[in-house]
Formats: sequence, structure tokens, C-alpha cells
Amino acid sequence: INGQKMNYDLINVSYGKAFSIKSMVKKIKLLMNKGYKIIFNKKKPSIKINILVNNSKMIRKYNWRPKISIDEGIKKTVVWYLENY
Repeated sequence: INGQKMNYDLINVSYGKAFSIKSMVKKIKLLMNKGYKIIFNKKKPSIKINILVNNSKMIRKYNWRPKISIDEGIKKTVVWYLENY
């Protein structure tokens, strides 16, 4: 790297599992207890893609793993949102 020392380390902080946006929105909708309708704008460009970020370096090097489930994380986020907005 042109003789420059690396003073940083790139780490993927992730749950280690892929989730669809639709499934996340459904979970949020349920927790919000609202009758929102999920609408897909088919006029906008869209591609089907599945992204899963590899978190093995984070686990191996720093022994860090997610401490709560994705459902609990969404629940905590929704509660915080409702209390603050």
C-alpha cells in the first residue's frame, strides 16, 4: 500500500444471515400495530439480489457475535422509535 502503514482493520459487522426487505418490513408492520399496506412500485427499476455479508473475520479476530436475534433488534428499534418520535 505504497509504504503506508495500515492503521485500520475492515470488519463486516453483521448478523451472519440474509433477510429480505419484505420480511423485515412485515416484522416492523406487525410490531407497529398499524394497518399499513405494503406497496411495491413496479415502475421503479429493481433487481433481485441476495446480499449476505461474511462476518467470520469479526467472530474469529474479535470473538464478537450478535447478542440478540433479528426479531429482538427490530422490536427494540420500533420501541425506541415510538418513544422518541
